[in-house]
Amino acid sequence: RFVGIGAVSTALSAAATFGIGYYIQWRGFTDLLWMATGLEVLSTFAVLFAPQPIQSPPPATTPTTVDETTSLLSGSNANVEIRTSKREPCCHGFFDMCMLFDFKHRSPKKSVSLMIIIVAYVFHLLASASMGPMLWYLLGAPFCWTSADLGNFSAISMIGTAIFSVLGMKALNACGANDVIICAVGHVCFFAYALWIACSQYSWQLYAALVVNPFIGYQGALT
Repeated sequence: RFVGIGAVSTALSAAATFGIGYYIQWRGFTDLLWMATGLEVLSTFAVLFAPQPIQSPPPATTPTTVDETTSLLSGSNANVEIRTSKREPCCHGFFDMCMLFDFKHRSPKKSVSLMIIIVAYVFHLLASASMGPMLWYLLGAPFCWTSADLGNFSAISMIGTAIFSVLGMKALNACGANDVIICAVGHVCFFAYALWIACSQYSWQLYAALVVNPFIGYQGALT
């Protein structure tokens, strides 16, 4: 479900990015900057004050088997409390984040697993952040791309990600791969993508890297 939602949002972003590249070449970046700032403010208020959906109560009988789908944040014998009508304050989610480091009510195995996941995800975020300056890299030598070239490349990248990330996830699920294997595939593809981009010297090599680009975000969605 998370991969599907990400694919839809990526497809919409691809359509916008395709036009943004030509708009910057025509009118510049100032109008888009103010528009993006206004939309960001509206999105922030929408997330903070949007009504929360009412969750239905769980079924009467629930399985007790602990597998990879069992939440690491819950205790070994703790029951999940479902709030159906009372709306929680906006800052309630920030206090829930602090419970990540409360290991008193969890088994040692869950605590160790949770810390490993947190550390691994931090390193993944750092590696993903290293791709941020790629825009300035493409603007300079040896590529010297224009804003239109960047828009076309980003649009093709996002469209490919929206389509093939879902197909790849379905293929892995059909082969019986669990979340651990899917995350490992995502890490391997990310490493191959970053190494290929770093060694690229021609534009066609950048487009060739898009073959593995749809699969580099699996670990983020599943984590």
